[in-house]
Amino acid sequence: MYCPESFAETSPEILRALIQRYPLATLVSMSGNGLEANHIPLYLAPGEGPQRKNQLALEYAPEPPFQAGRPEDAPKDIVKVVRRHTETLRAERERMIAVSVWRAFGWARVFGVDAIWMSTT
Repeated sequence: MYCPESFAETSPEILRALIQRYPLATLVSMSGNGLEANHIPLYLAPGEGPQRKNQLALEYAPEPPFQAGRPEDAPKDIVKVVRRHTETLRAERERMIAVSVWRAFGWARVFGVDAIWMSTT
C-alpha cells in the first residue's frame, strides 16, 4: 500500500501509542464506485508473542522490524506453538476432506449449454 513519507511512521513506541489512543482506523481506498471508507478496529496484543506467531503462520518475513516470518528466524517456542496449531488444523482439514469424499457418490447431472464437453461419445 502506498504511504507518502510525510504520513509514514515506523517507531514502534509511537505506533503503540497511536493504536492505544485511536483504536478504530479508517481505510480509504478507490474502487469502481469512487472512494470507499472502511472502519477497522485495531487491537494491540500485549508482548511480542502474538505478532511473531502471526508472522510465522503467514510466513511473513520482510526486512525489519519483523524477525519471525521464517522458522529459522523465529524463537523455538513460537515455532513449536505454530507447528502444533497447524498440525491440529491440518488433521481436521484432512478429516473433513475424507468425510466429504466419502459422501460424494451418485450420478452427476450437468445443466447449461456448455455441457457438450462432458459427452463421452
